[in-house]
Amino acid sequence: MSSHTTAPGLRNTTIQMCPDVQEIRGAEVRGCTFQQPGELPSWNFGNTTSKRDLKSVERIWRECGWIGDDDEVSALEAFFDCGDALVALLDGEAECAVHSTDGAIRWCDEDLSLGTVTAVTTSHIARQTGYARQLTAEMLARQTLAGDEVSALGMFDQEFYDKVGYGTGSYEHWITFDPATLKVDRLRRPPKRVTAKDYVATHAAACTRKRGHGGTNLKTAEVVRAEMEWTESGYGLGYFDGPSGELTHFIWGSAKGEHGAYSVTFRAYQTAEQLLELLGVIKSLADQVNTVGMIEFSDIQLQDLLERPFRQRRALGKQQLARTDRQLCITLGEESTAVTGSKSKLPTLSASVDAFTRLWFGVRGASSLAITDNLAGPPSLPNALERKIVPPAMHTDWDF
Repeated sequence: MSSHTTAPGLRNTTIQMCPDVQEIRGAEVRGCTFQQPGELPSWNFGNTTSKRDLKSVERIWRECGWIGDDDEVSALEAFFDCGDALVALLDGEAECAVHSTDGAIRWCDEDLSLGTVTAVTTSHIARQTGYARQLTAEMLARQTLAGDEVSALGMFDQEFYDKVGYGTGSYEHWITFDPATLKVDRLRRPPKRVTAKDYVATHAAACTRKRGHGGTNLKTAEVVRAEMEWTESGYGLGYFDGPSGELTHFIWGSAKGEHGAYSVTFRAYQTAEQLLELLGVIKSLADQVNTVGMIEFSDIQLQDLLERPFRQRRALGKQQLARTDRQLCITLGEESTAVTGSKSKLPTLSASVDAFTRLWFGVRGASSLAITDNLAGPPSLPNALERKIVPPAMHTDWDF
């Protein structure tokens, strides 16, 4: 789900190691046809037929409450034009649409190719038909055949995406606080305004930001443009400190009401000094704004920089994907390997792809997953795995 639709609260994202195509493709949905012929349909808004479908998608998004004003429609067209999309037709009209964007996700110090499912929408008359699940599975197959190693999406219902193979990932913390209580230095220089017209610079700054384990990048700037234009009462502040005046660090969010609450839904920085400067920008708003809400920065616990305990701390979910019956022989060490096959003398771990992905990304330890997920093995194996697989905490740090 796009971030502009999500109120502060439980916000979920899903990631996966892409499984075999035949494992994620179910039977064709009855009554559902795709826009283009062929096993893997494609959708490009450049032709007349797909422009007709765009009007249908606009109607779907209005029915879902994802867009309202007419000035949001141009961003919708740009959003779908930049990525990949599939539609399901009912009586010749598109009634379900799934959108995907290419990207990358950081695993420790390595970038893996990422396919993100950036929108899943179904019209009022196509609910409970299975269209959304089938289109999501088809998009996942498409990502897999394109070579993506991981898939991710923002979820609205865990059980729905479990059926396609996604599982819960790391929690984030949404914090609401009084900016006057930030224990950071006063600003030494004023920030510059960042507007939706700066979406290319904003995207570039986001892609060159400091990223940790699990940090994601989306390849196209048009996704950022759409999210910025869809932000209600959007505002942005930042610094153009690059060698040629590039945007280096910024905050972006919604400025509702005279005294807030303001939100920070998108941000980027490259150094600790830039992070502290952005916190100083937020503090400078305290003359007027009483409340600011945002996801906690992955590098710090914000409570360490607050004079008083923050008012709210909310757990926000993340996720991962799965399900194959493949047998792999895995060697763990400085140079880890995974090859098809098995060795009878080695202990055997039985796990769904979603459970193993959660283990691999450090979302939960093997002992925990043995209790709550599809993971089983000899009693000594989970503890041994927890000593070997200890990645840092995972944070996607890009809401999509």
